[in-house]
Amino acid sequence: SYSFCTLLTNNIPVVGYSKPIRVISKNRYSDDIMIDCHTHLTDEVFDGNIDEIITNAKEKGVVGIVVVSINLKDAGDVLGLCSKYKGFLHPCIGIHPEEVPADHNKAMSDVAAMIEMINANSDIICGVGEIGLDFTAHVEASRETQVAVFEAQIQAAVKLNLPVNVHSRMAGHYAIESLVKCGCSKALLHAFDGRSAYAKKAASEHNMYFSVPPSFVQNRDRYSSFIKSIPRSQIVLETDSPALSATKGQTNTPSEIYHSLELVAASFECSNEEAISKTTENANRLFDRLN
Repeated sequence: SYSFCTLLTNNIPVVGYSKPIRVISKNRYSDDIMIDCHTHLTDEVFDGNIDEIITNAKEKGVVGIVVVSINLKDAGDVLGLCSKYKGFLHPCIGIHPEEVPADHNKAMSDVAAMIEMINANSDIICGVGEIGLDFTAHVEASRETQVAVFEAQIQAAVKLNLPVNVHSRMAGHYAIESLVKCGCSKALLHAFDGRSAYAKKAASEHNMYFSVPPSFVQNRDRYSSFIKSIPRSQIVLETDSPALSATKGQTNTPSEIYHSLELVAASFECSNEEAISKTTENANRLFDRLN
């Protein structure tokens, strides 16, 4: 076996990544090393400057970006955008809980149409998402309707052996319960705000993954403790662009992923390079179509 320093010195490829890592400069760790596992690059805030967004991400060492949808229309946009940047952008499609209609019948009709789209594009997408539960007061759909839509999409993913990209605001425990109930063995819970004990159990007993967005640096103590509760083999990086920036009120982009990376490294008391190696390996294991 090799230490990470030996890998660097001898120019040996990192597991899950085909090229050797080279440390370049501050906030730039390699030509192609980090994977952003959760973004919304079809958001209107990026209209007209997506080329610049992608160029900047590559310059900061991002090799791949997972792009998620929020509804049926957005799913089509995600597929189109990722087709244009095939090999760098990777699509996940699904219905976000905030987009679930209050009317139960309409919600089930929408999810049936989404599942049809998922099946029709099963050879193209890298996962199903963004799906999940949101039990904050502003969400229109009832908990029961949200659960029904969420579990229908989980089941579709399980049948296709695809990972799910999960939203679980104020509903972490319930989202994990649904994933376990549906027999999902490939799940990413992004920007998890639930109890560390729930996350630790989900990771250790059910092999679930958790992603760290830049916004976690706003509360380093809390989220460092959270990160430490998760096995290193199940932590990945995300930005949730354009949301969850390291600075409140600022538009987030994939090039800000280094904030996530540095928090993971500090939490595990390892070098940035070791954190890069592990999170990239983890992302490639979960989203096995990225290679």
